[in-house]
Amino acid sequence: MTPLLWTVSPQHTGLSLLQFLLLHLAPKYSGKSIKRSLEQRCCLLNGRTEKFGSYRLTLGDEVSWSPPQPTPSSTSFTLLQETKELIVVDKPAGMTCDHSPIHHAIPVHRLDKETSGVWLLAKQQTIRQDLIQQWREGSIEKAYLALVWGVPLKKQGTITGYLSPQHACHGQKSWKLLPLSSDQNLLQHASWSQTHWHRLLHSQTNPPLSLLLCRPTTGRMHQLRVHLATIGHPILGDLQYGRNSPSLPGLQRHLLHAYSLTILSPSSREKLCFHSPLSTCFFTLWQKLTGRHIDIFKPDKTLDAKTLDAKTLDAWIS
Repeated sequence: MTPLLWTVSPQHTGLSLLQFLLLHLAPKYSGKSIKRSLEQRCCLLNGRTEKFGSYRLTLGDEVSWSPPQPTPSSTSFTLLQETKELIVVDKPAGMTCDHSPIHHAIPVHRLDKETSGVWLLAKQQTIRQDLIQQWREGSIEKAYLALVWGVPLKKQGTITGYLSPQHACHGQKSWKLLPLSSDQNLLQHASWSQTHWHRLLHSQTNPPLSLLLCRPTTGRMHQLRVHLATIGHPILGDLQYGRNSPSLPGLQRHLLHAYSLTILSPSSREKLCFHSPLSTCFFTLWQKLTGRHIDIFKPDKTLDAKTLDAKTLDAWIS
């Protein structure tokens, strides 16, 4: 279907985007359907993707809208591994972590709705508590892959600071990274956070972009998204923390992937490592924006950030 196009007139100035769309689309489309279309990034505002229905329109704004696609099943996922204690799921982007998709399995941690990758579920509450304790002690190792705008000057680095809650961004929780030197009064409701990152690939195309491996040592809400945006390299598709980044119409998620998770077995204390293959949208978008093909992180390949070298990376790039 050809997108519907409107220009905001004086009588509609000041309306929220959702109010404007309801005015033009109801009753053919319900409010629920229009909200789903925004979540699916079916709306462009002045040529840029806009998913926040609370955005206030101004005179002359150009609005483009397409109907939402059928919502995939919320239980559609891939089972990576199952033991007598655990179930490891490859969570697709779009699935929430509010509830377990498997009966009698208990979520151990959360991933953002648009983040894909390794998601851990426990079969018993005692197992869950053991794993949560491992998280608190910092013994669980996590690795994420992020496609970001720009090219960091250094090959690797560490981001540290306190994550502080800010005013809600269009109804969603929002966070800001405060430096270590911040006034103690500002840190009352803030949480310490740290992320190690390593630049795996980069392209000096226009605009430039990079593929980063991120190893957070803490697990705060939106941590990687805030950390990377703070150093000037927001994640592609992140409309909350990268609103000034180039628009990518058609992209329905931010490009952050939980690549690996290493834990200690609650019973044997044996080290267990789980990997999730990188989503194909990372490859297709990289090739579209850079003109280069990459062939990395397939299911039979694993990555250890501590042993990366140029020869290994060259072998992964075709």
